[in-house]
Amino acid sequence: ADDSAMRLRKRGLFLCSNKLELEHPHYNTQYSRKEEHICCDEFLFEDDTGVVKIKAETPLPGKFESFLEREHTRATKFKEVS
Repeated sequence: ADDSAMRLRKRGLFLCSNKLELEHPHYNTQYSRKEEHICCDEFLFEDDTGVVKIKAETPLPGKFESFLEREHTRATKFKEVS
């Protein structure tokens, strides 16, 4: 492997998921649709098709934020050179 790949491996894995959105397992059943009124907020909502979804979100970790900033700086530098 080249040096840059090895440096990335030593720093850690740079994959990050900070938002998850899923169909709610209860509120999308036939029984639930008929029997319950669904209260919506920022975490539980009904999409445009009428499917009830649940969402969880968290800020990006500092390590990942700093990696994105460095990569943005590198991309800007290479763009200026081109």
